[in-house]
Amino acid sequence: MGVKEFADLRGKRVATTAGTTAHVFLDNALRENKMTGADIDLASMPMPDAVQFVHCRNVPAVVLWVPFNIAVREKVPQAKKLLDAACSILRRRWSAVGRRRTPSTLRTSLFSRGS
Repeated sequence: MGVKEFADLRGKRVATTAGTTAHVFLDNALRENKMTGADIDLASMPMPDAVQFVHCRNVPAVVLWVPFNIAVREKVPQAKKLLDAACSILRRRWSAVGRRRTPSTLRTSLFSRGS
């Protein structure tokens, strides 16, 4: 189940809430890494459930937003942040077109369970 880098998500189940900024962030990150939604098993659920699923080892990775990152850090201390929207290509694209960045976009992160 180990996910140490983004490419390791291929074929793995990833939890997030479909239709949210986290889902958009995941889609952009997949494209940036030459992958599509078909390359992962997307598990859409309410964010509290996604945190619980990664805690209980039902999924190896979760895409979430603040404050759910705190819950992941508390419940899964070995969790590894793979991506953060604050330093992602999404941020550069928004900056390039001069759009105002929203806090929800910049506070989206992808965590793996770690070891």
